[in-house]
Amino acid sequence: MRWRLRDRATFQHKAGIVTLWVVVLGAAWSLPVLSAMQHQAEKARMESGYYYTPQRPASAYLEALAGE
Repeated sequence: MRWRLRDRATFQHKAGIVTLWVVVLGAAWSLPVLSAMQHQAEKARMESGYYYTPQRPASAYLEALAGE
């Protein structure tokens, strides 16, 4: 007797496949959402002055180095 896939497709197998698809599609959907949330948080940090901002433009530093 030949083995057939549909003979083995029990409820547990079908539920496992559906669960796998839900996990894969859920991850594919959530990655862009998480990326957008991270980008928004980073933008808020930059606007709040969290990162160091120099007091003078870069050209002033180059002139100071050239004068040495």
